[in-house]
Amino acid sequence: LAFAAGIRNWHGEVRETFGLPLAALPRKGRPVRFAPPPTPAPAAPQEVAAILERSARNPLGIPEPSGADAERLFAAFAPVFEIDVATEEDRIGSPAWSDAPLPSVDTKRPAVYRLLSHTRADGKTLLQLNYVIWFPARPKTSAWDILGGPFDGITWRVTLAPDGRPWVYDT
Repeated sequence: LAFAAGIRNWHGEVRETFGLPLAALPRKGRPVRFAPPPTPAPAAPQEVAAILERSARNPLGIPEPSGADAERLFAAFAPVFEIDVATEEDRIGSPAWSDAPLPSVDTKRPAVYRLLSHTRADGKTLLQLNYVIWFPARPKTSAWDILGGPFDGITWRVTLAPDGRPWVYDT
């Protein structure tokens, strides 16, 4: 019960923060923007729909784009991450092994990892584009903070409707 109450409180705090305009967000450090390389032109919904339709020509009708089609979709919906960098734990990086017994995150090599997944809605299989970033740690806010500790990450997911438009964004 205490855990559930803590999660409810945390959800309330997050909703409140997400309701603020960008300029009103509290800053602890310096905003750093991680953006993908520019693409030649944004993908139109018709182009995305054509990729989805073409890649679903398989016995199960599941969209499975590969090669240039997958690259085009990832580029078309790539997020820009703007992060308030106050400490080294706020920098994105690449998971790495060192002499330590546990893996770490190398912030000298920032990276956004991408992977495809699927979901079902209204009897259709929809394609999801996942963008994953890693942080060295999530600092604990108190002794009771069970979410804090080494390694932290965010997955930004875009679920595409068959018409080529984003259906849901979630994290």
